[in-house]
Amino acid sequence: MYLQYLFYSILFSICQISLAQNCDEYRTTSKSDAGDLIESYGSSLTGSLNSIRFSISITQVNQGSGGTFLVLNYSDRHDPDFYKENIKGDFTSEKLKRSYVAVEFENGEIISFENPTECSLSETPETATFGDASYTRYNVFFMHPVSKKEFSLFRQQKIKRIVYQLGDKSTSKEFDTSRKKDLRIVDYLYNAFNCIDLETIYELKMKSSSELVLTEVSIEEYSDVIIGTWGAKVNGVTIEMHLDSANNALFVLNGDKKVKGTYKISGSNFIFFGEAGNQISPIKTFLADMIVIEDSAIKSDVTYTRIE
Repeated sequence: MYLQYLFYSILFSICQISLAQNCDEYRTTSKSDAGDLIESYGSSLTGSLNSIRFSISITQVNQGSGGTFLVLNYSDRHDPDFYKENIKGDFTSEKLKRSYVAVEFENGEIISFENPTECSLSETPETATFGDASYTRYNVFFMHPVSKKEFSLFRQQKIKRIVYQLGDKSTSKEFDTSRKKDLRIVDYLYNAFNCIDLETIYELKMKSSSELVLTEVSIEEYSDVIIGTWGAKVNGVTIEMHLDSANNALFVLNGDKKVKGTYKISGSNFIFFGEAGNQISPIKTFLADMIVIEDSAIKSDVTYTRIE
């Protein structure tokens, strides 16, 4: 949930296409309301006067320690009544959850980003550049974590095509590098992404199943065995859970986002007490090095494995 609020602050904060000479000119920098450093490397793929506006970037929070994300923005405008009656229904919250972005590179490899961390719709009134006609401009914001392996491909290969479905709207953008404008965009994106240090992309070093002790633990043993550091991924976002002998819990999201609180085990329930409120999560499976928790916040099961 933290990431949802964090990235509202960078909606459409994407650098425009320009001839860049160094990485400072490829980078758009801002601060979130919480004081996090937001750095975006990418480009707007359409002009500012176009009805349809589209941009793509790779964005880092706190120089990568808070996560590295693919961010796509799509925007269009319509007469307010037409938008309300014919367009708005394409972008309901349930439909937006099914959004995805696929990137095809010059060597034919494809990366598909599904189950976004955030995909949301916002609306703004707008007046025509020429004349007094009024419109409703709708903006769709898509965000998905990028792994180190995925990002390596962005650094090694130039983009050939972007396919995306946002809600019920599905379309694609193919770059014809025989055209100067498309060549300029492709080169810009390639150079911008190469300004990001691969080593700043945070990844949790998960153990393989062969390294885990997968013996069942009894209720009586919970409090002793649970102490340590656990890791999981939820919709591609890495979560670390640190538990100590004083029943203090520390959740670390993508490296440096710390949410402190306390916990206790009551029967087969894991109960967390934090500043944002309390949460009861039934433990479905408890092994020596693996816990499966039913997370009510995301309405899904999350598998944690011991990483220390």
